[in-house]
Amino acid sequence: MAVYLTKTMMSRLNKVTYPNTSSIEDDVNNYTDHWEKLMMDSKIGVKLSKGMICRVCARNGCTPLSTKMNDCDIMGAIRSITNITINVDDSLPKYICNECLESLRIAMRFKKNCEVSDRKFRNILHPMGDPLLHSYPYSKHDFQLILHQMNLKRMEAEQKAEKERRRRERLMQKKDPKTKEFKCSPCDMIFPNKEKLVAHRRERQCMRRACDICGQLVRSIAQHMRHNHEQSVLHKCPTCGKEFPIIARLKNHMLVHTNTFNFFCDLCPYKCKHKYYLVMHMRTHTGEKPYKCAECPATFVNPSNLNKHKLTHQEKQFKCMLCDKAFRTGTALWEHNDAKHMNIKHTCTYCGRNFCYK
Repeated sequence: MAVYLTKTMMSRLNKVTYPNTSSIEDDVNNYTDHWEKLMMDSKIGVKLSKGMICRVCARNGCTPLSTKMNDCDIMGAIRSITNITINVDDSLPKYICNECLESLRIAMRFKKNCEVSDRKFRNILHPMGDPLLHSYPYSKHDFQLILHQMNLKRMEAEQKAEKERRRRERLMQKKDPKTKEFKCSPCDMIFPNKEKLVAHRRERQCMRRACDICGQLVRSIAQHMRHNHEQSVLHKCPTCGKEFPIIARLKNHMLVHTNTFNFFCDLCPYKCKHKYYLVMHMRTHTGEKPYKCAECPATFVNPSNLNKHKLTHQEKQFKCMLCDKAFRTGTALWEHNDAKHMNIKHTCTYCGRNFCYK
């Protein structure tokens, strides 16, 4: 004989309550209605970044995204477990509600448990250390591997700076330290230590020497002669005919004529042919700016932008001999001389119009 149990009978036996399907449908309808009301607001673009709106569910938020949670801010926790771009300067909401914050804590605990258990399992499998651990389980195009390498470099730089600071403190604690001055002979500037003198010689124009052949100001005459005036066999590109003194530069140039991209971004459609450009691009997602200016709080993604910014702190030492104008770089002085005093024109190949600057 077959016996059929209803929901009422099962709830009496096991004291199990079944959710009402109508309440779930009401929650879904309320969720969609909430988004529709938000989209119908004509001034919602101004209220997004200033109002207390949850960044996740768009309801009323109460906790700022900059609040610390488990040794990291909420904004960084969201970036670590999702594939969205979120930062302080965007025009989107800057708050989160309690329900979404609890879900984020659960997700962070789950992620941490997974990482801890993975390390324990691998330690059991390889007690003496896996020789392939540096490349496992990520590929060379993986976003997490690049982040890990960037973090290691930053930690090494911080440890080196800490050791240097401790060494200077020990030197300062010694009694009656001997004062020694380091002088730059070309410009007669005095520095308290050798590090600042080396940095001065690296950046200033006083350490440059003129080439006897081309007259260009260079830091190393030997290196300039080897790369520019050495009579050796040049490596020629078979596609465009461009010549290079080193075969490594030719191989690097050959990628221009191919459509193969070896490096891809996992967060956006960006792709490139060199790993350096991928590392620079990843910093736009992570917000990392490791290059800092020594004279102001400005930070930059790559050293090129930092070097351009340093020119704003230097005096205009390149002065024109024919007028009163001064420039920070020799290139700007040459362009000014060709345009204003030499009257050299640059003609457009399409319309024939002349311009002073190229």
